[in-house]
Amino acid sequence: MSPESRAEMQDEAALHARLRWLEQENARLLEEQWTHLQETRALTGIGRLLSERLDPDVVGERIAESLRSLLGGRSAVVYRLDADSGNLLAMAVSHGPASPTAATVSPSSHTDGPPFTRVP
Repeated sequence: MSPESRAEMQDEAALHARLRWLEQENARLLEEQWTHLQETRALTGIGRLLSERLDPDVVGERIAESLRSLLGGRSAVVYRLDADSGNLLAMAVSHGPASPTAATVSPSSHTDGPPFTRVP
């Protein structure tokens, strides 16, 4: 085999390797674009909900569901700040199977973990 033929084969192999890499990169970018599209749709929906004049509990439920779906979690909780007690109160919960119950978060100086109290 001549040196020119060998060089042409190496160039062709390098070109095929580059094309395979470009195909994989394209697939990765398309997946990333799809993910961003889904996120944008979910966030747009949340923005639309916030701008509507709905019952705050209904808005909270829809936001919790949208966030749970968007983030792929088993549960999501939307809290509101209680002005009298300073506690964060769960106003909406969206959950899938085996999800934790809602909680109230109390202000505290605990350093060994979040100060949760269960809401009945």
